[in-house]
Amino acid sequence: MSERGPFTADEPGQSRSPQEQPAGVEADLHQALALHKQGRLDDAESLYRVVLASAPLNFDALHLLGIVQYQKGRHEAAIALFDRAIIVGPNDPFGHFNRALAFDALKRPEEALLGWDRVLRIKPDYAEAHVNRGNALAQLKHFEDAVLSYDRALRFKPGFTDALNSRGAALVELKRYNDALACWDRLNPPMSTQTALSLWKC
Repeated sequence: MSERGPFTADEPGQSRSPQEQPAGVEADLHQALALHKQGRLDDAESLYRVVLASAPLNFDALHLLGIVQYQKGRHEAAIALFDRAIIVGPNDPFGHFNRALAFDALKRPEEALLGWDRVLRIKPDYAEAHVNRGNALAQLKHFEDAVLSYDRALRFKPGFTDALNSRGAALVELKRYNDALACWDRLNPPMSTQTALSLWKC
């Protein structure tokens, strides 16, 4: 089962921080994000911290620094930063999304599930969050509920490969093999019989 993320903002400094931003913050954020996209995580981290030194309530700097920590495998540190970002921007779905991803990386599906529910209260049509919610439910062995989450993802994003793959796997767990095959037949290209049989044996 797969997941998507972490998600970043392409244009930081767009008004989610409640305080007037000091001069240079927006330019520093754009430079940090450019470094981040180049994979220069240490350099990006340093510049995000420069921004936070002068603008400690800047949502984008908190959120993007959290993503850096996530990408470095520092998931607890990432969650702490996402928590701070969410206090500043509680209605931004991406902070909640990435926080839930960090809990998933820590193998804490109950907390991840709560996170996906928060994301979907803010953005009910977020197909990727529905898939990840289904994955958390599947980890908790709630396969019927997982299938319902994948169905919601497919309602908003028909043909979504991640949803179809994960839905089929959950149906196998429920021993609904014909339904699983029918699900995988909707993939483009359809899953091979050999691959399907290997999943049945897992």
